[in-house]
Amino acid sequence: MAMTSLTRTSGSEKLNSEHIVINIWIDSYDEMFSDFDPRAYSSRAISDDFILQVRKISKDQYGKKMTLKILLPETARNQQNEEVISERLQHFLEINHQQLLAEKRKTRQKGSLLTIAGILLLLGASYISYLKSESFYSQVLLILFEAAGWFMLWMGFDQLVYNSGKTKKEFNFYAYMAKAEITFESYNEVSKMFV
Repeated sequence: MAMTSLTRTSGSEKLNSEHIVINIWIDSYDEMFSDFDPRAYSSRAISDDFILQVRKISKDQYGKKMTLKILLPETARNQQNEEVISERLQHFLEINHQQLLAEKRKTRQKGSLLTIAGILLLLGASYISYLKSESFYSQVLLILFEAAGWFMLWMGFDQLVYNSGKTKKEFNFYAYMAKAEITFESYNEVSKMFV
């Protein structure tokens, strides 16, 4: 698989602070798709290697306008295939963006609920402590409320801070790439820019 960048420094060009072009150089359309999926381009699984390459080249350089420029030998190009592949890739990026958005919302909701439950349990423990009851049952209840309250509070913070931040780069990648314009060009057309 010959996926390399054509630009001299990296695979992305910053036309201005608002527009970034990501160049991917491939030898055939098949390099964009899974080797294990024999279906047509319109439904074939996108290759993890291809997405990884795009992610590496973009290096978190996102602008308001993004272009994914796929470079091929002129002899390998087919206008019909390019339209189908462009649509398939756009659909893949949008679906992944929507899945990550749903996951992000679910994580925030879970974190918020755990945090609120922890605070309520700690308030309950504070109230039991305020009553200064010496009964065995109130002491057991106090210990259970304190332990469970702190556990839920920190688990909630963990969900809100750590877990939602863990997928931030992946979410940003798919959010920007889902809106990216996908173009195809021949090696010969692009190589003239560097002469």
